[in-house]
Amino acid sequence: RSGSYAGVIQCIDTTMKTSDSAKRIVWERENSTAGYYWSGAAKINGALIIAGDDGELISLNPNDGTLLDSKNLGEGVKVRSTIVSYKDAAVFTTTDGNLYHVAVNEKGTLGEPRSVTFCGSSKSSPAIYDNQAYVVGEQGSAGGFRIIKLTTMQIVETTNMTSSSLSSPLLSTAFGDEPVAYFSLYNIPGGIFTAAQGQGLKT
Repeated sequence: RSGSYAGVIQCIDTTMKTSDSAKRIVWERENSTAGYYWSGAAKINGALIIAGDDGELISLNPNDGTLLDSKNLGEGVKVRSTIVSYKDAAVFTTTDGNLYHVAVNEKGTLGEPRSVTFCGSSKSSPAIYDNQAYVVGEQGSAGGFRIIKLTTMQIVETTNMTSSSLSSPLLSTAFGDEPVAYFSLYNIPGGIFTAAQGQGLKT
């Protein structure tokens, strides 16, 4: 709404019965410098957590949109990942290929960011199971699937791919104790690929 280089966060009342969409807006917060392209928010410990193309991770009061806390992730850093809530922490990727883990306390204040570089770039939202994040990204013209242990922020599984992936993995434990990740590659003709710890990439 505010243009290609600005953004807005809105709280919408979905229960209100009206044809006037403007009346559904509970609160609105504008960002005059950067938008929220592909990014998404999560409610963690009572706070609304989101980040965008300015690399600013912000914590908001979900009732009125007031700022509770913020962390700048660095110059040139962009977030095009949905924030994933896991054990009172925000987990997300950045376009420079890093996975971040940031604790969120009961007052909505943010802990010190922990991160690890896993690819050249990423626009994928992580999937998490048993303290491990499953992510995909781009590495030049190719791509990579990674499993990262959140307690240590170490990569425990690396699978390289012939093409990049912009999707977010879907995890399933239907076929055994270890989760299998499903995702697509950013190429033609495309298709669904699977990967699991110790099993590599399959079509």
